[in-house]
Amino acid sequence: MKLLVAFLAERVHPDVITLISSFGSNRGLEPFSPRISIIAVRVLRNAHQISYRHDDGGTICRQSARQIKSINNRGEMPVFEWLETTALAIWVGESLWGYPIVLGTHAIGLAIVVGIFVMLDLCMLRVIRGVSFNAFLSLYRLAWIGLLLNVISGSALFTSQATTFIESAPFLIKISAVFAGVIVGIFIQRRLKLRAADWDNADTHIESSATALAALSLVCWIGAIFAGRLIAYL
Repeated sequence: MKLLVAFLAERVHPDVITLISSFGSNRGLEPFSPRISIIAVRVLRNAHQISYRHDDGGTICRQSARQIKSINNRGEMPVFEWLETTALAIWVGESLWGYPIVLGTHAIGLAIVVGIFVMLDLCMLRVIRGVSFNAFLSLYRLAWIGLLLNVISGSALFTSQATTFIESAPFLIKISAVFAGVIVGIFIQRRLKLRAADWDNADTHIESSATALAALSLVCWIGAIFAGRLIAYL
């Protein structure tokens, strides 16, 4: 942690370091406590992300400073603050391999879920033809496994920045979209079990209620992907 503070002192504007210190003193935290370490790592991560959009180093410092000020000005959120001090949160947020491993697992789970659901949606909308609907009955099991990976890895990612995510509009939109997509997916699965054999006939008309579910599912998963990408930037 001391090495991290030294690195921050060299790379980040002094005002940001002062804000990090004030965050700890306002909450009675030790200078090298896990919570302060998490905030320091967050500043580095945010500054790194912002650097892709701004060439001016001063802009990076001002952006990071505003984020720390917003953290200081928040009301008390003991549950979410406690989550950020758990061993899992510290491992994800600070270890060399924790964040890449969990984020990679999250991406794999999302690819499985979205890939299967979107393909099925496009088949139901007759955008893609020639794929057996019966095959999706087996693929649905894989989709739920992917969703389980997402829930586990997503929960781990959430603990590392719980106080930030819980107030992030893109994060809340993503979670809502995923939840809605899962509910719609359950309804589609029930319909698929009853009608898969009939839908495999290219001449069979897929009822409008089923295509409406497919269209809604597409909106949910596309919305979840876009919102998920915006979490890092808004």
